[in-house]
Amino acid sequence: MSLGMSAGILMGTILGVIFHGDLFKSTIYAIIIGLVVGFLAGLPIGLPAVIDGILSGLMGGMMGAMLGDMVAMTRPNAIINIIAVLITMVLLLVLYAAEESIRKQANQQILSFFKYPFLMIFTIVILFLVLNYIDPLDFHFLDKSGH
Repeated sequence: MSLGMSAGILMGTILGVIFHGDLFKSTIYAIIIGLVVGFLAGLPIGLPAVIDGILSGLMGGMMGAMLGDMVAMTRPNAIINIIAVLITMVLLLVLYAAEESIRKQANQQILSFFKYPFLMIFTIVILFLVLNYIDPLDFHFLDKSGH
């Protein structure tokens, strides 16, 4: 459920900014992406999880497309960065919960990627904040033609 919703919100926001003013097109594309991700995430678990993933992907796609379309076009990157940070944090917590569940069921010590999930989330937030203030790379100095 969280995968379909997260993918739908993130891609809906991005597509809403890209297709600004055309809410129908961005909503349809975001719904399709959310549906596919929700469907694929629910397949290994069973039919109730597939239905739940599809519906959450549909809802996330609609919400993300509306959010992306309503964003002021003066700073569209700001909302995309905020949504990307929030989705990344949510998915890291879901991954941590899945790894804890697997570890408890296995009853053995396995190599843990998420030893300290909150430290990892804090690091990703700091990385997003730092990258937000760095200007994009300028490759015009490589142009030898003088234009």
